[in-house]
Amino acid sequence: MPLFSGCQITLEQSEYHDPGPVSDPIGKLNDTEREKAAFKVIVSTYPNTWDARPESNGKSPFGVLVGFGKLGYMSYCSVSHILQGVVLTAAHCIASGSSASDYWFLYFNNAGQKKITRGKSFRFYGNADQGDVTLINVDTRSSEWDTLNYTMEDTSGERDEEVGTTSHPVTVWSFDPSQRGNDRLMSFRPRQCVLGRNAPYINVTFTDKTEQKQEYKDKYASRYWQFFDQCDATTIQGNSGGLISERGDASRVHGVIHGTVLLSPKSNALIDKLEVKMPSGTLRRLTIGSENELFHLAAPLDYINWIKPGTL
Repeated sequence: MPLFSGCQITLEQSEYHDPGPVSDPIGKLNDTEREKAAFKVIVSTYPNTWDARPESNGKSPFGVLVGFGKLGYMSYCSVSHILQGVVLTAAHCIASGSSASDYWFLYFNNAGQKKITRGKSFRFYGNADQGDVTLINVDTRSSEWDTLNYTMEDTSGERDEEVGTTSHPVTVWSFDPSQRGNDRLMSFRPRQCVLGRNAPYINVTFTDKTEQKQEYKDKYASRYWQFFDQCDATTIQGNSGGLISERGDASRVHGVIHGTVLLSPKSNALIDKLEVKMPSGTLRRLTIGSENELFHLAAPLDYINWIKPGTL
């Protein structure tokens, strides 16, 4: 990540942790008890209607991952049913050393009924810090779950372009933490954003008129990441792993949500101006605060075939 003398760049990943309806700090719950606890987590649409299922083009290929941690919390991420029996999410949603069977997946079937299925094995286990995508095989109960019937949007040819030269209106299909009564829930809330393949520039001008300008880029940045901004609602914890597609068409897949890049001025920094040339090509001037949201990172789906050709 870029380093500035008076600022710190940090990444906030977007999985959601919560004590949940049960606490299982030492793994004493049996599978039936865990499944029952996970089942109540998902609701459908945001914010007021709880019965309609999450849809794109008349299908409901989206859902929620629920994992039980050893420290007494439940973790939640957004997922999509990309192929029959195969779920796509972010690699950082999977705890190190865990197995696929430690995770349950909540979804609505093609009759609009809430269902649950369980992980069986990893089809592709990505790197949470480089190309944050994972594919999980799920059990046969998923046969009622709509699939994406997807095509992969190939943006690899855009990697060497100047930031903002090519951008894509996209939809982020994800679930937000919600609550109804005493129940902790996840409710469906798509977002409309703009995505680009090239790394944004960050400009910081200090009060002594010195200026630092750096690109959020390393050797493989445009291979590992996509960048998005201008969302109609900010991404939050629980959105990790949510599918990113061409706007309104979930079948044209770009990747999944990884996290949010933040800039925090150091306590002794005297900053006059903070600007970011965004993935959309716009130059945004930010109000200096204790923590500034710069843009969001996505993990491109084509990373899977780069690392393991023929997986998709």
